[in-house]
Amino acid sequence: MDRRIFLISFFALTWFNAYSEKNVLLVNSYHPGFPWTDGITKGVEEVFADRADVNLYVEYQDAKRFTGQKNILNFKDYLVSKYNSVKIDLIITSDNNALDFIINSSFEKIWDVPVVFCGISNYRDYNIENKDYFGVLETDDWLPIVQTILKIHEFSIDTFYFVSEKSTTGRIRDSVLTECFKNEGISTKLELLENYTVPILVEKVSCLGGNNIIYYHGVGVDSYGNPVVPHDFGAMLAQHAHVPVYSSYPEVIGSGAIGGFVRSGRKHGMQTALIALKLLDGEDKSRVPKISEQDGEYIFDYKMAGKFHLNIQNFPQEARFINKPGKLFDEYKYETVAVIIFIIVLLIIITFLVISNFRRIRAEKKYKESESRFREFAELLPQIVFETDLNGRFLFVNNHAFEKFGYTKEDLNRGVNLMDIVVKEDIEKASTNIKKLIKKEKITDSIYMVRDKEGRQFIYEVHPNLILKDGKPFGIRGIGIDVTYKKQFEQELINAKKKAEESDRLKSAFLANMSHEIRTPLNSIVGFSYLMSERNLTEEEIKKMSKYIRSSSDHLLTLINDIIDISKIEAGQLEISINRVNVPEVLSELALYADREKERCEKHHIEIFYRNHADKENLVIETDVIRLRQVLYNLVNNAIKFTEKGFIEIGYQKKKSEIEFFVKDTGIGVSKEMGESIFNRFIKINSSDGKLYPGFGLGLSISRQLSELLGGKLWYQPNEDSGTTFFLSLPV
Repeated sequence: MDRRIFLISFFALTWFNAYSEKNVLLVNSYHPGFPWTDGITKGVEEVFADRADVNLYVEYQDAKRFTGQKNILNFKDYLVSKYNSVKIDLIITSDNNALDFIINSSFEKIWDVPVVFCGISNYRDYNIENKDYFGVLETDDWLPIVQTILKIHEFSIDTFYFVSEKSTTGRIRDSVLTECFKNEGISTKLELLENYTVPILVEKVSCLGGNNIIYYHGVGVDSYGNPVVPHDFGAMLAQHAHVPVYSSYPEVIGSGAIGGFVRSGRKHGMQTALIALKLLDGEDKSRVPKISEQDGEYIFDYKMAGKFHLNIQNFPQEARFINKPGKLFDEYKYETVAVIIFIIVLLIIITFLVISNFRRIRAEKKYKESESRFREFAELLPQIVFETDLNGRFLFVNNHAFEKFGYTKEDLNRGVNLMDIVVKEDIEKASTNIKKLIKKEKITDSIYMVRDKEGRQFIYEVHPNLILKDGKPFGIRGIGIDVTYKKQFEQELINAKKKAEESDRLKSAFLANMSHEIRTPLNSIVGFSYLMSERNLTEEEIKKMSKYIRSSSDHLLTLINDIIDISKIEAGQLEISINRVNVPEVLSELALYADREKERCEKHHIEIFYRNHADKENLVIETDVIRLRQVLYNLVNNAIKFTEKGFIEIGYQKKKSEIEFFVKDTGIGVSKEMGESIFNRFIKINSSDGKLYPGFGLGLSISRQLSELLGGKLWYQPNEDSGTTFFLSLPV
């Protein structure tokens, strides 16, 4: 029974391994030993070397030596027979012949597998965009290559001899190259050398001279039609030629050729194999790029360039040179550095082991204990505890700092600097204080305005201390105390003190003004009353004196009312009663009041106009009608008082969400020197000729405060000709 279970398990495991393995067939266009083909094969093998589940099978079509339909059919029969019992999961082709063979033989249909190609430059000629074909292009942009070679010779070349081959790739390359030399900027003649055997070609190039060059990029054949290794062929050309020889084969550069644009077959193969692995691992084909490109580099032989007296400045800046002479250190730079590092490390290790081993262990233990106590203590503090390097980069902060400023440990690991949290205005001070700390100078101002991650600002008092390591400055450790509320409280105390002092000063000035303003009308009342009681007066004199007494009484009553209003406003006890107010009715009452006031002041010649710029609607607002009348009556009083000729215009207009009353006059106006001071208490306006006007200088001050209590604003604008316009805006 146990034996049967073992056999079943063995065969199941064998079947699973066989099923999970992937088989890849690499079909090369050319024969083994051809450098480009060997490079591609090596690159594919290197990528697959780490994958035990991938089996790589390599085949060579040998298209450079064996051509014709019969050979292609024989190769197909060979592959079908050989891999009849092998489940192929993916096909890789290198160069055009192999891809042509796979497409024409329909192998991708026979095995129903994706194909990854490389070494192809004419991809669009195949019409395989909608099939499971992926690949790496060998895109030779020959125009810049030709221009680079001609630039090296300062565009003085007469004929550009190009050694090619009769393969599919060679024909495509010849076609592209021919188009390049049709460019208007190229006057050099192109001659293709592709139908010659190696002996004849060597004899031909040995006869070349003058301003000509040779570019070798093909596979030559000997007299029997057998391919010659590119290294040997290129070396023979360079040896017998009397003109510069260039080549794209790295094997030829350093063997007589000056250099050229070189691609690595190994890298080409590696890139192709990586695409193949994505498909084998089941990655979504829509996410695998259909086409990739592999670039190359310019490689030149420094000695050969010197042989033909070529100017190195004309070579591409990114070019790599071989056989370039250098200094002794440059030649053995890595070896010298390695020896020096080895000696230094060896000395440090010996010194460390012999002298400091015991001390180091004991010091590290004490340091860790001290560090642990410091961290525990730091986490208990309600203040911010931090450590930075000398550049201000935070190395440690306690939890309170994270909570206060909104940063995380991940932010700290990515790098948060002290200057990131200090506001712009205090950065210079912070930098200066760090320098002072390092120089052990006294820091006089350690108060900073800082901001958290969200931009909220705080005031912090920082107490820093320099961290020394081996007696040298290493970093900064400190405590930050939030003094925002303390500073705000201090500022509030300062402001309160200033306000109290100002209030005391204003109170003294207010009492002084009051005593003067009250005494003036009282003197008039007492004086005229005395005269009326002591003398025999005519009826006319009695009327005149009674008028003065009544006028002074009105002034005194107005002053007392103003004082009461000011006192209530200052004490915050002035009550505002909000009700619905019909604006046109208020304006009608204001018109009647203005007409009476004009008659009382005996200014019959002044015209008063009433303007309603709002829509003809019954405009109603919510406000205190008594205080509204008080402000408007005061503005009308002032307009009549300070206008000797001309007119007064009264009205209102609706603007969006507010209503704007205005009183415009052509009176003496307000000088620029007075400005906003006219809204201060006991400020009186006099005319330019020195004429004094009656009043106490309280009306505008009270009016502005009332307008603010009503949620509005009171201001004025000088008129262009003369006079002033006062505006009162209230919310609708």
